[in-house]
Parts: sequence; C-alpha cells; structure tokens
Amino acid sequence: MKYSILIYGTSESIAQFQRPEGAKYMSQWTPFIKALTDAGIYVAGAGLQAPDTATTLRFEGDKRRVQDGPYADTKEQLGGFYMIDVPDLDAALAWAARTPRLPGQAFEVRPNLAPLRATELRTHARHTRPRVRPRTYCLTKRNVSCHAIVPSPCFMPSPRTTARHGHTTHRPSSVPTRCGSTAGSTPR
Repeated sequence: MKYSILIYGTSESIAQFQRPEGAKYMSQWTPFIKALTDAGIYVAGAGLQAPDTATTLRFEGDKRRVQDGPYADTKEQLGGFYMIDVPDLDAALAWAARTPRLPGQAFEVRPNLAPLRATELRTHARHTRPRVRPRTYCLTKRNVSCHAIVPSPCFMPSPRTTARHGHTTHRPSSVPTRCGSTAGSTPR
C-alpha cells in the first residue's frame, strides 16, 4: 500500500534552514532517499518552498478567489512530503521514524487512495471531456477563405487521414488539394 509522509514544520524549524543546521539537515536527505530507493519502496517526494510563497485558490460556487499565502494560517506548515509503497502502516511508521528531522518538525503518515485503473481512467475521460478538435493550419496557402486557422483535420500527420469535412489531406507531394494549392509547397 502507498503511504504519504507529510513533513510539517514551525516557523522556528523553517528559520533553521538559514543557519548551518539547515545545510546539515538537507545533506541527510540524499542518503535517506537512496535507502528508500535501494529498498524498492520510494515512489515520489518533494520539498516545498516557504509558506509565504504559497498562493491559495478557493471557490465560491463557480467563482474562484486567489489569495496570497498558505491555505491555513496555523503554527505548523507543510514543508514537504515523500511517498512510499510498503506492506502496512507499521512499515510506513518505521520508515517515517528514520526521516531526517529538525527540532519542531512533525510527521503525518497517511495512506493514499487507491489509484484508478487505466481502464477506469479511459472510460471516465471518454465520458467527461468535450470533443474538441485541435486547431490546424493550411500549410500551403494563407488564404483566409481556404481554411486558415479553423478547427478541422486539414493537416494530419497520419497517412490514414483522408478527405474530411470538405478538405483533402495535404500530402508531401505535388498533389492538388481542394483549396487549389499544391501540397508540399511552402507557405508564402
């Protein structure tokens, strides 16, 4: 099971990064991450910049509100995290206890939600995303009446692409196209 270890610090522990003990603390992370990797349990992780660099996004109905600063104005702030894949909570707690630390830090060990399977993701994406065709450009003419900057499959790199929506696929040869240009020529 995957667990995230969330690392919280106080303003005092965050201030220690500016002092010599901060450099010593950071130097302990390389061998720790190597130990996690060698054990085959490291999934991901990142340290975060200071809380005053955060921007919070909140919603009131459909209206969004952007606020400078962290989500919660609390004594302890999230400083970073790492994710491991271990058999159970006891193993996650054992690894969390080995985490490099500064005085004043706290560690929250939390199980991750099970990821969606690839088939669930494809099914969900198929039913929720809008059908939007990519913008394409006429590569042979800059004639606005032709099909410049319109959402149509005028130029598709796939050799299987054929005439669609009144347009003929541009081919890399001198084959005439519907717009009267010759495919393969360069735009003027």
